[in-house]
Amino acid sequence: MRRIQLELNEETIERAQRAADEAHCSVGELFTRLLEQVTIRAPGTDPLLGMMADEPELIDRVLESAMKARADRILRHTGG
Repeated sequence: MRRIQLELNEETIERAQRAADEAHCSVGELFTRLLEQVTIRAPGTDPLLGMMADEPELIDRVLESAMKARADRILRHTGG
C-alpha cells in the first residue's frame, strides 16, 4: 500500500469524514469505494446506451415518426 498526501479545503475534509463515518469506514476506504463506483460508470458502460437494443423495429418507428414530424412542421422562423 502507498501513502499519498492531498491538499483539500477544510469543508471538503469535514464532508469526507462525515461520509466515512456514515459508511462506517475510514476516509481512505471511502475514497477507494468511490473510485470503484466511478470505474463502473466508465465510458462504454452507460446503462441507457443500448437500452433499446432488443427493440430495433420500435426504434425504426420512432425515428420514422420524428423524421416525418420534422418534415411536416416548420420549427424555425426563417423570415421577418
